Amino acid sequence: MNSINEPAGILALITGIAVLAPYISDKFGIPIVATMTLAGIVLGPQVLDILEPNILLQFMGSIGLIFAFFAAGLEVNARIIQRHKQKVALFGTVTFLLPFVIGFAFGYLVLHQGAKSAILLGAFLASSGALASHPFQRIDLAGRDSVEVSKGGAAVASFLVVVILFVLSAFLPNGDSFSMGREILIYSVFIVVASLVLPRIASLIARKTRIQGTVDAISYLFLLFSCSYIGFLLGIPGYISAFLVGILISPYLSASRITAGRIDFLGNAIFVPFLLVFIGISADFSLISSVYGLILLVVGSTVLGIGSKYFAAWFAAKSFGYSKADQGILFGYSSNYSVFSISIISVAGSLGLLNQPLVTGAILLVILSSILASVAARNSESAILPSSSSAAIPPQGSSHGNRVLVALSKPTTAPALMDLGITLRGADATTPIFPLAVVSNDPASESESRQYAENMLAGAVMQGAASQVPVIPISQSSVNVAKGILDAASEQDANLIIIGWNKSPRLSNAFFGSVIDQVISSGNQMVVVARTVERLPASHIVMVVPPLCEQHPGFGVTVKSVSALVRKNQAKAVLLTLQGYGSILAKALKENGFLEPVQVLEIASWKDINQGIKQLPSGKKSFVLLSARPSEPSWHPAIERLPHRIGEEFPDSNLLMVYFPSAIDREQSNEEAGASPLSGSMDYKETAQAKPATQEDTQSSGAPAQDTLKILKRAIANGTVRVNMEHSAIADAILELVSAAFPFDRKLANRYGTRLAELVQRQPIEIEPGVILLHDRVPGIEEPIVCLGAHRQGFRIALLDKPVEVIIVLFVPEDQPHEKHLAFLGQIAHLFKDQGLARRLLQADKPEDIL
Repeated sequence: MNSINEPAGILALITGIAVLAPYISDKFGIPIVATMTLAGIVLGPQVLDILEPNILLQFMGSIGLIFAFFAAGLEVNARIIQRHKQKVALFGTVTFLLPFVIGFAFGYLVLHQGAKSAILLGAFLASSGALASHPFQRIDLAGRDSVEVSKGGAAVASFLVVVILFVLSAFLPNGDSFSMGREILIYSVFIVVASLVLPRIASLIARKTRIQGTVDAISYLFLLFSCSYIGFLLGIPGYISAFLVGILISPYLSASRITAGRIDFLGNAIFVPFLLVFIGISADFSLISSVYGLILLVVGSTVLGIGSKYFAAWFAAKSFGYSKADQGILFGYSSNYSVFSISIISVAGSLGLLNQPLVTGAILLVILSSILASVAARNSESAILPSSSSAAIPPQGSSHGNRVLVALSKPTTAPALMDLGITLRGADATTPIFPLAVVSNDPASESESRQYAENMLAGAVMQGAASQVPVIPISQSSVNVAKGILDAASEQDANLIIIGWNKSPRLSNAFFGSVIDQVISSGNQMVVVARTVERLPASHIVMVVPPLCEQHPGFGVTVKSVSALVRKNQAKAVLLTLQGYGSILAKALKENGFLEPVQVLEIASWKDINQGIKQLPSGKKSFVLLSARPSEPSWHPAIERLPHRIGEEFPDSNLLMVYFPSAIDREQSNEEAGASPLSGSMDYKETAQAKPATQEDTQSSGAPAQDTLKILKRAIANGTVRVNMEHSAIADAILELVSAAFPFDRKLANRYGTRLAELVQRQPIEIEPGVILLHDRVPGIEEPIVCLGAHRQGFRIALLDKPVEVIIVLFVPEDQPHEKHLAFLGQIAHLFKDQGLARRLLQADKPEDIL
């Protein structure tokens, strides 16, 4: 049969494989990596001879190779490694070193290979993890400790494998010590320059490119291929440069799911299929001298490679105290010889460092191991999530309320924004509130930014507990704040975003400011831009509604939310619009579920809005402006100036700018984010507790009584409860509580006592009037420390209306996951909300009296 050599025919065949492979994989339970490689073997010269390794396939295969190393570099997640330093270091070392040593011995002693070939065989057996199978990408498993440790350990192993490949391919062939020294100097300069320049360019791309465009994704690919080419000119293999680029720009790609999805689509739908099919086509079974030798290679490599990975996972699980299911997670991820592993073999074969039988045997090993790893992953997933089929909360059903994401940026406005979110969620809603704090990706300020965000989220958790509303806090790392907000909203399937308007903007190019404008223009959710001068109650809520708004597809959903706001405030509703449209809009409001009485005011033009508002009776007013997005048919250009004019005329009134949800279909929006046959295989994002809410989440507003009592009993036993304190200054009371937590380390107690005394003056978290919470992270402790203090006269603080009578000081381990810390804060809040702990503390004469 004649081979296909026409470019169009080759492209049609490869893209057809990319389309069919996911269906075949789902039907037979075979990973896509194995399916596509087997397709290449079947279509290649060894079987059907439909395709041969011609120039086009070599070219596209080399692009796929660069992308595979780039993807492996992206998986070196510095934050995961930093968060689990000791565990990642141990597991990464064991899961690399054990297979490497065994593979080297097997190649050198059993297969009688040379030292270089044996080293590469060991490196191949040690590689794993990149572009892993689906179960590891489940968002409800993403934050699990064993999953993060497995990813971090596999990333460390991959890094060490690339170092070995780099040394063997770049340095050893030359032999000349002078040439080697010159190359080391050139490569060192290249790495240093790339490390200084690439993060700055990537940061600029993340901040400046439009969210809804594709320029950002293309810009990152430009960095990838240009650096690979520059490396090639300097004598550095392109795939090595690609791995370095992936490491350097990983923090910036992790900041945007949309951008990562576009790159994921290009790579996994085009580049990677060409690579896998090309490798399958290139496999030459005719050079294998005997079937016995092939069986020895495949069986020996499988038993030794996967066996050593299993032992490494078992050893790490025992060391960390993991369950059997978590051990399966470690093994399933580390034993997954995937695209990265097969790329290692391809490079070694092309450089002549491995002979063809070894390359062919390794390809078969990748296919076999990927199937075994997928089975292990699914078994572990089902063990960890036995009830994963439980019904999730419907995303947008009106009977279940809105899914509200509240973007928090300032502690002073956070309580009012949370109040607004709780109101717009709906009185009978079952959905949680998602407070979000976007954390800077800048390493210089990340620690301070994360602590600042954690304090805001802690206050939101407490406020939700006080209102008996389930709260799922989210901390999102992002260079571009707007991207962080939209990515979090997409991940949580939020249909309403609340964002604060904190300062007067420039009127030249934007309504509010670049972050808000990007959220409005790039998202499809309902967006509420809120200037909250004070907490919500108002006697009149003035709805400013331009003509034709009633024809917008999102008008009805928005009206129901505004109606909930009017009912919560028990305010009088006033409709303000242009002359001749009052009756039309009033009728439209009623038809869409706004049943409260409405007073209609009409003005001749928007320039007369001040005269119209002055007709209202005296009393506290809040303004709600309804609007379509710019460029939508119902948008009115006068809206651009109205928020500023109202804000200047009524500086003491709350002002909400409500943008209708876009008519863009949600599924279409997800497709634009970059779904592909292999999508989900690259874990770019890192979100604290970013998971769909289930019924279990919505029931978390009530902490079990036995758990909260354990907290009290442990605090009393540890001597960290103080009643009837008699200090005159709150700083002294805080120091006494901190000293009780660290009785044998006065220096540590003084340091944290001073820090918390400063924090209470500028960012106190008030659980209820007279009760404040202070919390911090401390290295070296293994479990949270709770300190409780009561002062019957109370301490005066400038930011609070009522004197502080009860002080809660909470210290948590420095490496405790963000979501566990905030969940523990929720338990503390319920102690005071449900069990009247503040009253008991103030009445107690000794700590035991509070039980």
